[in-house]
Amino acid sequence: MVRDLVQANADVNQMEQGGLSPLMMCCEQGDSEMAKLLLDSQANPNLQQSNTGYTAPMFACKGGHLATVKVLMNMELTH
Repeated sequence: MVRDLVQANADVNQMEQGGLSPLMMCCEQGDSEMAKLLLDSQANPNLQQSNTGYTAPMFACKGGHLATVKVLMNMELTH
């Protein structure tokens, strides 16, 4: 579904009602493949969740999702 939305030029930084972006959700769940897809589609890893102020990297670290943290770090190094 995310791939379809990206291909349809959906806003990859759109926040849901709880203040989470799609990238934050992927990082919270440890979905590194989807996080890479979103980052490649210009998702902003620095957006902050409205209640906590957490960013996507913070969600990945908090959840102990090392592969997702690596994807985020590699993206930061190449951009």
